[in-house]
Amino acid sequence: AMVLLKNTDSTLPFVKGKKVALFGKGTYDYVKGGGGSGDVNCKYVKPLAEGLKEKEAEGKVSLFSPSLSFYKDYVASSYKEGGVPGLIAESEVPLALIKDASSFTDTAVFTVSRFSGEAWDRSIKGQKIKTNDSWIKAYVEKQNEIFDDGDFYLTQKEKNLFNTLKEYFSSIIVVVNSGSTINLDWAEKEKKVKGILFAYQGGMEGGGAMADILVG
Repeated sequence: AMVLLKNTDSTLPFVKGKKVALFGKGTYDYVKGGGGSGDVNCKYVKPLAEGLKEKEAEGKVSLFSPSLSFYKDYVASSYKEGGVPGLIAESEVPLALIKDASSFTDTAVFTVSRFSGEAWDRSIKGQKIKTNDSWIKAYVEKQNEIFDDGDFYLTQKEKNLFNTLKEYFSSIIVVVNSGSTINLDWAEKEKKVKGILFAYQGGMEGGGAMADILVG
């Protein structure tokens, strides 16, 4: 199930034809399910960007395409370097791209994704996990490399991106693609954040389900 935690002024679903710019690695860095026994093999997975592109083809929303291309390329290259969904670092976004997006629309969708696995997720940075499982050890090392204060909180790069979005957009929708809770004080208390969708892990068609809630 997905939970709409915040929807100020009935911002969601967007009105037909709404212009939107997507930001955050979670735009394409989609986590379909948990690790270990929570994982399954699929023919494909659909991230939020692809779900919204289907809505765009139906004339229900208009997307700022340069940010889609930026994140698609970044996530693909990160996976080629050994990254896995939900466990790659947020990218630094060129300010010019954000400025161009703000000329296109006043609304940004900021997507945060987190990988979840038994016995190690939502740990404190530097925490030593007592296990002989090399698979878990590898993920903990990667987690400590990416997350400044543990994966319960935003990383500094995520904070920087969110703060920049607040400067250039009057309306921000936060989407969380995660199997476990994360801190959302930063989104709940921010007036420019008009909506918060906790989308959990929606399986192979999760991006389409998220798009259904955002667009209708």
